[in-house]
Amino acid sequence: WLTQSAVRFQKGLVRAQLDTSLATIATRVADRWSFRRGDILGLAGNEVATRTVGSRQPSATVADSDFMARTYDALRSTMARVRMVANDGSVRWTFGDSADGPVGRQAPRFAPTMASLPAAYVADTVTITQSSGARIGMLITWIRLSAILPADSVPILVTGAQLTVADNRTGQLFQFAGAGSAPRGADRFTAGGHEWIAVHRTLTMPAIELTVAAPAEAYVGPFERSAR
Repeated sequence: WLTQSAVRFQKGLVRAQLDTSLATIATRVADRWSFRRGDILGLAGNEVATRTVGSRQPSATVADSDFMARTYDALRSTMARVRMVANDGSVRWTFGDSADGPVGRQAPRFAPTMASLPAAYVADTVTITQSSGARIGMLITWIRLSAILPADSVPILVTGAQLTVADNRTGQLFQFAGAGSAPRGADRFTAGGHEWIAVHRTLTMPAIELTVAAPAEAYVGPFERSAR
């Protein structure tokens, strides 16, 4: 009985340490996202963007194109890709990684997904409006995961623990150095023949789920062997 109690205590201790690490990671992600969100709203609301997206003609002046290119260049380190789409479905601006066409290229209406780009980006969409509040289009951005979750912001306290990041909308796992692949929502799971303990945190902005998991063996193994 004492051995079983020790096993439960050790598992509870591991879970508490994981939860402490996860709370710190989630706070840092939310703080960084607030800055990225400010960049997104600034891009969607600048005068050149609203004037061009709101125009009936899917074209832009050279000066406007240069201005938008310089604006994106200032954000390139955090935004992998930017696309502005008018209400009629025409793409008015597209900049960044794998940019796929000139200003004015016609495109079907679509919802942004992570599937079109490598899973190191977080997709976000905001509405572009005129000063009257009327909707004239949407801005889709793909934020680099490293811009909200740099390597130095992952203070995991438990030896052998891994961080898993999943897109809330698609369930797709993000790929980055040292990324885990814990199943979503599972407090315990088996991988590689070992029991893992996991804690989760769901964020709405950005729309991701964070999971920190660690193998229990190093902490409870000796007690479980004694129980046998």
